[in-house]
Amino acid sequence: ENATGTDGLQVLHNTEGYMHNNLAIRIKPISWMSVWPTEGELAPGESMDLDVTFDLALVGSGTLDGAVVLDTNDIRVPRTIVPVHIQVIPNNPPQITACAVNPEQGPPGSSFQFVAAAYDPDGSIVGKYWSFGDGSPDVHSFVADHIYATAGVYTATFTAIDNDGYEVTATVKVTVAEAASASWTPGQFDFTVGGGQTATGMLTLSNAGPGTLLFGIGEFPSLVQMPERLVLPEDIKDAEARTASDLYGAHPNPERSGWLPEDVGSVITSWRCPSPIGDPWGVGVLFDSDEVVIADGAVDPTDDYVVTSDGVYTGRYWSANFGGSWSGDMAFDGTYIWQVNVGGDNAIYKIDPVSGQTVGSISNAAWASVSQRGLAYNANDDTFYIAGWNEDVIYKFKGESWDNPGAVIEQWSMPVSIAGLAYHPVADVLIVSCNSSPDMIYFVNATTHLPSSGIQRAEITWESGARLLATATCGSQAGARTRCTWWKPDLDRSAPATG
Repeated sequence: ENATGTDGLQVLHNTEGYMHNNLAIRIKPISWMSVWPTEGELAPGESMDLDVTFDLALVGSGTLDGAVVLDTNDIRVPRTIVPVHIQVIPNNPPQITACAVNPEQGPPGSSFQFVAAAYDPDGSIVGKYWSFGDGSPDVHSFVADHIYATAGVYTATFTAIDNDGYEVTATVKVTVAEAASASWTPGQFDFTVGGGQTATGMLTLSNAGPGTLLFGIGEFPSLVQMPERLVLPEDIKDAEARTASDLYGAHPNPERSGWLPEDVGSVITSWRCPSPIGDPWGVGVLFDSDEVVIADGAVDPTDDYVVTSDGVYTGRYWSANFGGSWSGDMAFDGTYIWQVNVGGDNAIYKIDPVSGQTVGSISNAAWASVSQRGLAYNANDDTFYIAGWNEDVIYKFKGESWDNPGAVIEQWSMPVSIAGLAYHPVADVLIVSCNSSPDMIYFVNATTHLPSSGIQRAEITWESGARLLATATCGSQAGARTRCTWWKPDLDRSAPATG
């Protein structure tokens, strides 16, 4: 209290047993800061370090202001004040930025690799470990290899701990089972049935693999994971861009699907796009002449070049000038090439491959309100499939023989950054290529719309003899060329397909 006893500082009130003989009370003006030593002496020419400690254990978030006050016998500057300003941010737990396993399924005895990553926004990671869900010891590492001895579905957990003791976890599922191998007979049904009658048939499904075969509706390891969309369709700044760069995150599991037959995706032959093609994008196949049509986006407007199936330029080309920004993917209906107009009216245009003349077009506001990229043709019912990364919606619409060409028959979402399409009319499989990290190719059941497996990469179309043509751009630098690859889908079908 003051000398007159009229002003004082209350420390405690009505606290029995606190006061005792020789009690001293130290009053600290700032509870979160201390200086040591608090007193001392320096000979001429000497210096001393004072330890200033900031203890924020009991402080929340916000701004703290104080000062270190030094009283000395320096008659010129008897008091020195060093201001202290601290911005206290909330104490955040660590963040796990990656948590994955490769492969996701394998037989007992297989080696699975687990990979994780984490950081602490306001400190450091002091501990991390994997728990594999089978009672085995934890592994204190970001990357760990583990072998499961017994079949089952396991949940592996990654834990990260920061310097403040906060813990966070992420999990992945691992299926340990022998692989199944499905086959079925017959390959297709052919009936002649009168109106109002009923026909029946027997489909035999067999499992030649050592593992149990599951079928029906459910989640199976063969169903692929989708990448994360980073930019919503309404936020896309350039709807006519040639790439989907930055629209999606990296693919969570870019490995080839382990459920695919061994030969699926194997390269049959490949060649570099011949000069003068500088920036290939769309591709189509002329089944009747065994030639390939490749669009070159390096020129404006786009030029379409005819190349042999061995990669030799035939000397034939035409201008694909539809009034848009550029021209994309193609599909062949047996007589005409159809090509996507990217920009402008966003329609598909009909080209006579003999003369190179544009002889028609199809458009519908349902799918042409925004530019698309991929195109495929279904000769079974004269319909088209069209899609692109702006919406990631696949539309099936009517062809020229229908009452209302362009009208949508069905549509569904497939968020994989769609760049190209192809269709196999016997297997009823829609092939979807995506422009992502890395580029991927998906097999999609065209009836159920379920993607069942994936492989890497690029722009695609079917060719007679059930081969698939893929173009993969190697780069846009001077002198770059694109490699065209024929590869085997191996769907156990012999009929030619369209793309």
